[in-house]
Amino acid sequence: MPVIQGNNLLLYYNKKLVSKPASSWESLLASKQQYIDKNILPIGWNYQDMYYFIPFLSAFNGWPITDNQISLNTPEMVAALKYYRDLAKQKVVDEQCHYTCSQADFVQGKEAYAINGDWAYQDLKNTMGENLGVALLPTINGSQMRSMKSTFVLSLPNYSSRPKQEKKLIEKFAKFVQRPSIQTLVYEKTRLLPVSEHLLGEYKKQAKGNDKVLFEQFELSKPMPSSIKMAIAWQAIAIGFKRYEDGLSAEESAEYMQHIATQQMRRLKNE
Repeated sequence: MPVIQGNNLLLYYNKKLVSKPASSWESLLASKQQYIDKNILPIGWNYQDMYYFIPFLSAFNGWPITDNQISLNTPEMVAALKYYRDLAKQKVVDEQCHYTCSQADFVQGKEAYAINGDWAYQDLKNTMGENLGVALLPTINGSQMRSMKSTFVLSLPNYSSRPKQEKKLIEKFAKFVQRPSIQTLVYEKTRLLPVSEHLLGEYKKQAKGNDKVLFEQFELSKPMPSSIKMAIAWQAIAIGFKRYEDGLSAEESAEYMQHIATQQMRRLKNE
């Protein structure tokens, strides 16, 4: 049962440190030294989490699942790996800083920008107030970065075998969480988007400032494939990226990712 949707990444910035947010990585990199000189990290995100790597891959026209096949050993993957790794080498981002570390540094003014999810918006807003800015993910060489997005759902295993009374209660609860009043409450309290197309359209019409950016980035994002192949791709990308950090070339790492994915798919077929 769908409850809310979104789960996509955004570019956040600290208005105390950034007067006008960068719309491209070229612009952001051109301004990096002014932050480094003040001992401020230009940007932060959960660098080792490959969910944050996907928008970079998309900007090079790559995607992990193409024509329903895992597609990792590609020129687009190689280019994205090189670009992503180079940002860490330039000290633009701290490659060792995990999610909690990055969010804390951003809130404390130790990072000018941060890449984080829509799920973090309300917490950041509550903490930073009017100093919080939201912008679209910056382009790379004119190409749009596209985050993955998904829908949060309630899953009910073995529903068909449940007693009739339980089914009635489940149906009642499902209708409750999908009521317009509840969807409205969730959006107003968290800015997480409703699954009701009518409400989504109404809020989009009314959106201004940061809220407008939330809708724009949501529309630019691409649905995350919901399949076992995507689960395998996540694992393969993470292992391949670690090999890249340990010294393999980008080309060898992309090839290794595909090898891991192919190997795992074969295992599944043989089980």
